[in-house]
Amino acid sequence: MGSVNVLSKSHDSITLTWADIGADGYEVYNAANGKLLQTVTETNVTVGKLNPNVTYKFKIRAYFTVDGKKVY
Repeated sequence: MGSVNVLSKSHDSITLTWADIGADGYEVYNAANGKLLQTVTETNVTVGKLNPNVTYKFKIRAYFTVDGKKVY
């Protein structure tokens, strides 16, 4: 999918952006524990409630809807 860029950050939140690949939606995960944070249709997301003393890694997963099912 390409790279994910930081659009802006504050003391407790971060806004991530990525290139549009024409997907129906994107799932944003915390890469450390695999927890789904948000499902979005745009190519950016703001993740809040972050601890400034912790390093975070995120995973963005694109999906298409085919016959009513998500295909990754």
